[in-house]
Amino acid sequence: MWDENALQCLVGDNLATQDRLLEKYLLTAVAMVEAIRKAAIAEQATVITELAHKLKSSSRAVGAMQLGSLCEALEHAESESICLKLAALVIQGFAEAQARIQARQR
Repeated sequence: MWDENALQCLVGDNLATQDRLLEKYLLTAVAMVEAIRKAAIAEQATVITELAHKLKSSSRAVGAMQLGSLCEALEHAESESICLKLAALVIQGFAEAQARIQARQR
C-alpha cells in the first residue's frame, strides 16, 4: 500500500520539497537495500534487522507503507530463516516502491 498523503502531511503542498525528499530517500534506501541483500547472502540476521529498522521509518515517511510494514516484520523476525525470507520480500517491496517513486517523478 502507498500513502499518497504521507509526504504532504510531512512537508506540506510544496512539490519541489516532496520531490527532493523522495530523491534523498531513494539514494539512502538503495544503499540500505543493497546492504540488506549482501547481509542476506552472508546470512547476517543481526545486520539485516538493524538495516530494516532504519529503512522502516524512512519508507513510512515517504508513503511506502507496505515496505515499512515488511521492514517492521523483518525487524521482529524470531528466527534466522524467517529473517532471510523476509529480507527477500523487503528487497522486492523496495523495487516496487522505487518504481512508484520514479513514475511520480516523470
